[in-house]
Amino acid sequence: MIKIPLLSVPNQSVSIVLEGDFYDLVLKAARNVMAIDIIRNSEVLVTGQRLCPDMPLLVYPYLQSGNFYFLTANGEYPYYTEFNTTQSLIYLSAAEVAA
Repeated sequence: MIKIPLLSVPNQSVSIVLEGDFYDLVLKAARNVMAIDIIRNSEVLVTGQRLCPDMPLLVYPYLQSGNFYFLTANGEYPYYTEFNTTQSLIYLSAAEVAA
């Protein structure tokens, strides 16, 4: 499990290499929810997907080589004001997801 560092700001992008793949993650505030774009090795995997707690962000198995999850306190929906306080974005490898 790898914790992805986020800022407590409404709109941000993070670039990170995970298991040899280059990811661009773009998080945006949209009213009272957050949305994410996930790009892996210049291939767009998802755009504008609403963030839900404790659910995989890459919902289709053919998109997965690992997966991202938002862990939140009390099942709250992710929102930037709580990033790195009570909410964390994590990445699980394919082996971790399978286990």
